[in-house]
Order: sequence, then structure tokens, then C-alpha cells
Amino acid sequence: MSGTGYDLLNTIYSQDGRLFQLEYAQKAIDNAETVVGVICADGVILACEKIRQSPLLVKDANKRIFNIETHIGIAICGRVPDGMIVIERAREEAEQYRTNFGVPISGAVLAERVANFVHAYTLYGAYRPFGATFFLASYDEGKPYLYKIENSGSVIGYFGCTDGKGKQVAKTELEKVERDENVETALAKVARAIVRAHEEFKEKTYEFEASWVGAFNQGRHAIIEYEKRSELRKQAEDELDEE
Repeated sequence: MSGTGYDLLNTIYSQDGRLFQLEYAQKAIDNAETVVGVICADGVILACEKIRQSPLLVKDANKRIFNIETHIGIAICGRVPDGMIVIERAREEAEQYRTNFGVPISGAVLAERVANFVHAYTLYGAYRPFGATFFLASYDEGKPYLYKIENSGSVIGYFGCTDGKGKQVAKTELEKVERDENVETALAKVARAIVRAHEEFKEKTYEFEASWVGAFNQGRHAIIEYEKRSELRKQAEDELDEE
């Protein structure tokens, strides 16, 4: 069914119950760099493929993974400018929660609040849906959690998830990560998932960006050092070349 007449506003349902502007926004996500998240025995890993748009860019510039709270990080899949609005809102929610209650916000509560904010952009004609989805990793009370917030405003908990143009390839690789693996060993498989997803499309040069949070680092979300990420990427590329 054509979207003609039903895609003028994001508040208009088509005759078969579709929101075309939401589907158009999803296309931006489907064509974006691949992002993955996975829960391990002792923590959570977030990782993404980051295309270098110009050789003049400073290395490790234009981040897609951000700290929200000491124990929470969010990765953006899709349009980064759209995502930055949500990142700022998430930080405000975390700050207000700490001010009001005197304790850090949990990943589950923050995911719900961010999802409500994202959903609001699908309700009013003055706005448009975000062209991004969000992967939220947290370590609460000794347990790792991973949530995916869709651009529709729905939020789902996962053991492993992915999105972007290489999501089918990355999903196959993520399924090889065992639930009882620690973060160190799983990180190599995550790097392999990103490298394989990139090789599927043979685009421009790229960087491997990743972060982790868990018991091994006292529950503090942190971006993994650039040198370590570069080494993991090269190792994954060498393995794929040998196959």
C-alpha cells in the first residue's frame, strides 16, 4: 500500500495501521553503521562500526558510545545528531534522579524514561520520529543488563542485540558468544562481528569503537582504550583473511 496521503504527519495511521514516517525513520537506521551489544558472565559490551568520513578526521573522533552515569552507557545506531538529543535527555534524567533520591538511577528506570521521551516524538505533528535506536548497558546491584530502545519508543531487554546495515551478519556472530563467557574473551567475538559486518559491504575505512561495564572494573562504564580496540580489530581481520 502506498504511503501517499498517510505519511504527511507522524500522527496519521494508514488504513492497515501503519505509521509511515516511523517506517521511513527506520530506513535511516537500517542503512547506518552496525552496532552490537551483548551480556557476558561478568559484564556488558557495547560496540560499533564507525566509518571514517574523511582521512583528515582526528582518530577516534565522532563517538557513538557515551557515558550517562558511572555504571550506564548508551550507544547510538543511526543519525548521531538525533541521538545526541536523547543522550542529553538521558543525562538530565540521571542527574535529576540522583538529586531527588540521593542514589544513581538504575538501567531499567533510565531505559523506561528514555523510551517515553523517544515515544513522545511519534505523537505530535510538530515533531518527527528519531532516526536512531539506542543500546543501553548497565551494571546494577552486581548484575549486567542490556536494553534496546527502538525509535518507536518501545524498550526490550536482551542478552545480545544488534542493528544497522550489517545486523544479520553481526547477529550470527553474536550467537557464538556463550552466556558464561567473561568480557575479555567475548570482546574478541564482538570485534569479529563488527569486522565481518563491515566486510559484507566493503565501504570506506572505519574504526572499531567499544565500551564495557561490569564486575571486572567495579561497575564503571568505560570506553575501551584505542590501542586495544585497534589490536582486536586487526586480529579479527587476520582471522577472516585466513578463512
